[in-house]
Amino acid sequence: MIDKKYVEHVYETVKKDCEGMDAIYEDYIVHLVGMHGLIALQKFKLVETCGVVNGRQLYVLCNKED
Repeated sequence: MIDKKYVEHVYETVKKDCEGMDAIYEDYIVHLVGMHGLIALQKFKLVETCGVVNGRQLYVLCNKED
């Protein structure tokens, strides 16, 4: 089970670092918060895939529902 506080921290970390970006490469998210952080964002539907460029997966950060 993933702790909600952890997911909140991961989300805020990515949101702050990627402010102004339209899309974020998967490897950059992993660099910021690790694979566990990316999986947590996916599980809580806080990221969506939006394409692949040169074999690299792109994500958009979704708005968080409080």
